Amino acid sequence: MMNMSRFVVETLLLMESSL
Repeated sequence: MMNMSRFVVETLLLMESSL
């Protein structure tokens, strides 16, 4: 479960960086 949370956070950061 913790891994999933980290994965979501990293994905959000990547999306923001892309923007």
